[in-house]
Amino acid sequence: MKLYILLLVLLLCTVVNAETTKLRIMLSALESTQKEVTTFNYSWALTGQWKFDNVLFDLNSDYSKNGDSVSLDRLQTTTRILGSKKDLCPLILIQTKGEHNLNSVDTLISVGYRKQFKSGFLEITTGIFKDLRTDDAWVGDTGINFGITKTFGRLHIQAGPKATWDALGTARIRDNRFRYTLDFNANYTLTKKLGIGYKYYYDNKSQTQWIGITYTIK
Repeated sequence: MKLYILLLVLLLCTVVNAETTKLRIMLSALESTQKEVTTFNYSWALTGQWKFDNVLFDLNSDYSKNGDSVSLDRLQTTTRILGSKKDLCPLILIQTKGEHNLNSVDTLISVGYRKQFKSGFLEITTGIFKDLRTDDAWVGDTGINFGITKTFGRLHIQAGPKATWDALGTARIRDNRFRYTLDFNANYTLTKKLGIGYKYYYDNKSQTQWIGITYTIK
């Protein structure tokens, strides 16, 4: 089921004839044996971005399983509809976040502004938020999102801290009103397509990190 959902999203991006601006997958696998018990650990991290006119679509698929324990299961999509101004660009942001089995679909719909820098961007938004799989009411949401991308020779670094605050109503979706995440990726290029990647993901509830082989399609 997890792979079916992921492949369906990739297929939709192809059907709408969107321009692929970024597509990279990182894979890691490890088999360990202790006291005659063998455990197989594996994980993947897929990052993609597609552009269609003034629309940017980002996909992040992260999954990590250590034996019988799943340490990270995240499927996140972000759709940005950008205005025409280049300095301080108006922004409509629609974001979904949940697990690959779609048991939860946290959805954010907001408006704001995006400031583009040479090596990154800054977004400030306000809108509404809820889990579409529940009957809970929408709650107000104010957030700030900062992304940075830097290249040092063969080393490519990308980081995206984000913080959001439930500004209105009763916070019934999140454990508390304030939520933050940190998504850090580093990739060292070995060849044009292959590399060694490191990923670190942190939020209010957990943190996950791994290292693996990366393959860059775009």
